[in-house]
Amino acid sequence: LARVIGDDFAVLKFACACEEDCEGDNRRMAGRTAHRATGVVIDIFMYAPVAELRPFQRESAQGGIEWWERINDHADYTFPRDALLPLQNGSFEGVPMWLPNKPREFLSWEYGQCLGAHIWPWRLLLYTPPSVLVLVAIVAKGYAQLTNAPGGRR
Repeated sequence: LARVIGDDFAVLKFACACEEDCEGDNRRMAGRTAHRATGVVIDIFMYAPVAELRPFQRESAQGGIEWWERINDHADYTFPRDALLPLQNGSFEGVPMWLPNKPREFLSWEYGQCLGAHIWPWRLLLYTPPSVLVLVAIVAKGYAQLTNAPGGRR
């Protein structure tokens, strides 16, 4: 793996040393790498066509879709094959890497449709250096929402 991904990444794990007795992340992850400059960690999972279609996948509206699943996954993660494959060249946080064919669709099958940070207050916390003013703004916004809510104090 190190030869394929290059010197910008460190291989933290690849394949499983525990053979058939793997548990937890060792069972469901094929590998893990880290980008040396940014520290971004990338988990590598194994996928295959679904062993048994779920009820919603049998519906006529889903006809013609090839469904895949993450192997040994506790969350029953399934998705249309074309959301993942073919992989495409892209970048994440400015680092070139292989990405799913339809990244937003692929991620939404696991995490839902709301993939960005919620505007208030989380985006403020993500992209603003911590200060007392940020805390005051969050408390003030919360107080305003409570006092203006139906049945709130006036």
